[in-house]
Amino acid sequence: METSLGKQSFYLIDEAERIGKGAHSVVSMVHHYFNKFGHGEADAKVHFDNCTGQNKNNVVLWYALWRVMTGLHKSIEYSMMIAGHTKFEPDWHFGVWKLHWRNSAAETLSEVAETVTRSSRNGHNIPQVVGNIQDPVIFYEWKPYLQQFFKTLKHITDYHHFYMDSQHPGVVTCREHASS
Repeated sequence: METSLGKQSFYLIDEAERIGKGAHSVVSMVHHYFNKFGHGEADAKVHFDNCTGQNKNNVVLWYALWRVMTGLHKSIEYSMMIAGHTKFEPDWHFGVWKLHWRNSAAETLSEVAETVTRSSRNGHNIPQVVGNIQDPVIFYEWKPYLQQFFKTLKHITDYHHFYMDSQHPGVVTCREHASS
């Protein structure tokens, strides 16, 4: 979701694809998003839900550190929503699409992608088909690569806000709450 432009990319994955559900998939799609849709921004603020298996884990954190340390960003802030408070703007975009989807007869992935496009008159819902040959999302094994450079953050589930910047390479500032 790119809040400044009011656009949201829907990563659509064919059920025949074997990408897994964990951090490798999330990081690979985030990596693709920054490479394809990024605007050369120096600072990024990313909001995730609180799912430890996919988003709130060391691999996702290490990826942000890696992006900052390699100069791809000057700073990255991750914010994880508190359990029970996980409704935010991307849910609105998804809801708009879901209403359109319920009245469609889409059977193929390309037809599903078309429903995403048609679900918004202003073009704010953008389909990104993972198996697209012209613009593939490449799924890397991020953990083995990144764990050689970074330490595991213990008690990661206690925190909801993480900040990394180029002034403090390799350091993560962790906060329980936004005002902590």
